[in-house]
Amino acid sequence: MYYPEELKLTVVSEVLNKQLTQTEARRKYSILGHSTICKWIKKYGYLFDHLNNNSNEVTMKQKDETINQYEERITKLEKLLAQKELELEDEKLKARLYKRMINLAEEKFNIKIKKNSGQ
Repeated sequence: MYYPEELKLTVVSEVLNKQLTQTEARRKYSILGHSTICKWIKKYGYLFDHLNNNSNEVTMKQKDETINQYEERITKLEKLLAQKELELEDEKLKARLYKRMINLAEEKFNIKIKKNSGQ
């Protein structure tokens, strides 16, 4: 489900300010999923540093976790891209081999296999 950034920030602020518990916020804003708000707090909590006594420690930890998550995602995407590039090259090779096979068959057996377009 899509939630606007403004709603996410409002919920994080209210939970961190102890105006609402996570459960109360879920009910108030009809948020699905038990871990949704927790994820938002991890993602946006550093914006509300002034609320915490140990804000620098929390902020750096949250930033490190966010950076690690992005690095992991980048690594996964790079692997997926490399795999897709190999698959594309494999498909190109298969197409070239198929064309070559057709040409050889036409030459050897002196028959027309390919269709002429536009005729």
